[in-house]
Amino acid sequence: MPLPLIKWIYQWLQERTMSIHHGDSQSKILKLHVGAPQGSVIAATLFRIHIHFLPKYFFRFFTHLFADDVAILLKGSLEKTLSQNIIELEKQAKIAMHTLLSFSENHLLPVNVKKTKAMLVHTAVSSSQPKIFFQIQRIEFVQNFKYLGVEIRVKLGWGNYIKARILKIRNVYNTLKQLFRQIPIELIHIRKKLFYAFGLLHFIWLFMTWFYFTEIQQNEIEHICVWTTYSI
Repeated sequence: MPLPLIKWIYQWLQERTMSIHHGDSQSKILKLHVGAPQGSVIAATLFRIHIHFLPKYFFRFFTHLFADDVAILLKGSLEKTLSQNIIELEKQAKIAMHTLLSFSENHLLPVNVKKTKAMLVHTAVSSSQPKIFFQIQRIEFVQNFKYLGVEIRVKLGWGNYIKARILKIRNVYNTLKQLFRQIPIELIHIRKKLFYAFGLLHFIWLFMTWFYFTEIQQNEIEHICVWTTYSI
């Protein structure tokens, strides 16, 4: 990074203040010694640089970093029983939480434990869950959660995700159908633009995970896709 740019960023971070405005009223001005102004592009960029190397701390595991959210995947062994895997996963989780604590303390970034969730993916009918702690706080286990817009469940099934997405497609199409009645077929290019803007993106979400679906699920999606595009 060019030295003049570093100096400019340094000066930009100096002598920052904060106050709250409401109508004509203003709170007293407070000096900020850490952090950056909220809402600015450069603040978000600096934060992203600040946590850029977070995944490298977890070199033992598979990680995915998006903004300030990190997902950590702990793998079991197929040749072991579920109870044996749970013991092994607890050991791995202890290492991961210790690593996260180290990063948090070194970079002055607190971990929001209440928003930190764990999920055990398995095929057993019923099972116990590993005990995972961040310091003295226990991490909550959930049956499903959304990550980057995709719902992930303990059985890795896609049924509920597809149903929710198809429901959105039907709702969008019903709204578009009302608009299409006011747009003559001669202006089909306008109809297409409306569909591309409000309907197509939901199909794209489904096609991103297409090869994980069953044949029945794929046929259902194809039927909806043909039905909506034909109706344009």
